[in-house]
Amino acid sequence: MVEGIQVVSRSWVRVDITLEQALELGLSPGAYVVEGPLRDLNDEFVELPDISTVRVSAR
Repeated sequence: MVEGIQVVSRSWVRVDITLEQALELGLSPGAYVVEGPLRDLNDEFVELPDISTVRVSAR
């Protein structure tokens, strides 16, 4: 087996909201997540690199 990395561009983001941020936003204490496509002010998708480890057979 050979291990390497794979880099893919994605526009999907996930941001976990801390307890402090939730309280500052006026939310009840708890766990919150903001998730969805990332766009700029021109409504264009912003591409971010997503890196993952892959394993493949080497012959």
